[in-house]
Amino acid sequence: MPKYSRRDVLRNAAKAAAASVTDFELPRGLSAAESWNAAGTESAGLFHDMVSLKLAWRDPARTFKPHTRWWWPDGAVTKDGITWELDQMRNQGIGGVEIVTVWKMYEKGNHDFLSPQFLDLLSFAVDQAKARNMEVSISFCPGWNFGGFWVDPMDRSKVLTQSWEDFNGPETYDKDLPILGDGTVEEQHPEFESTAPDEHQIVGVVVAPLAGERLDGARLVDLTDRVRGNHLYWNIPVGRWRLMTYRIKYTGQLCSATDNFSQPQWVVDFLNVEAMGRYCDYLGDRLHKSCGKEFGGTVDTLFCDSFEITVF
Repeated sequence: MPKYSRRDVLRNAAKAAAASVTDFELPRGLSAAESWNAAGTESAGLFHDMVSLKLAWRDPARTFKPHTRWWWPDGAVTKDGITWELDQMRNQGIGGVEIVTVWKMYEKGNHDFLSPQFLDLLSFAVDQAKARNMEVSISFCPGWNFGGFWVDPMDRSKVLTQSWEDFNGPETYDKDLPILGDGTVEEQHPEFESTAPDEHQIVGVVVAPLAGERLDGARLVDLTDRVRGNHLYWNIPVGRWRLMTYRIKYTGQLCSATDNFSQPQWVVDFLNVEAMGRYCDYLGDRLHKSCGKEFGGTVDTLFCDSFEITVF
């Protein structure tokens, strides 16, 4: 008996399915119901399946038609342009669009993201898509990376940074802890300093003895409770030690494709449940007021092209 691979089985199954569909002739000039009745009782089940498949293939539901990205450069669209472009897409078999607001490309005619004019145009586009039996997906942010101008300073993208100092004990450490160390944020983004009150806030201070160039992880000591403000007093034991300070640092990251907008679109802290909740409440409320009547209908999804996190 010949041996068949998984790929062989799938290939042969696809060939058989294609042959059964292409060899089946749909009666001309009959509706689906008339075709089913003409099949007779003996082959009604198979005939029903083939008719349904043929009809769906000839005129698929909008969900199964191709959908396309529809960029609105800084909201620089008009109602006449919206209707014309939707007509062109529908006439070419497009079943839906994904609206994304990206870079400012024109000197005039721009509409800030979520401005009254922008939301009016968005509502109009959804209504016109509905009239053409097309779906609309709306980007849940300007550009990509979840974020926007409304994100509070403490809700914005942040990272945990590390600075360190090495010592030969015994000696006494009695000074302010360093903010940043080699190769960290300050060297890469010296121009950005967050207004958030917890910028550079100490999260932890840990020391460990050095065994050659490696840390002795079995002898880590947590000194966080000894820190007063930004100051640490510590009697360093005999030996070589590394003192590591961990702090909050805001990245200043902006949504991609929005760098020339009239106001900064701050990326939200994806890992903060409360921050994401506030973000979704604000944006969802404004989109719902604009076109919420079509949520779950013409507006089939809210999406984000992708999200990236700036790290240092």
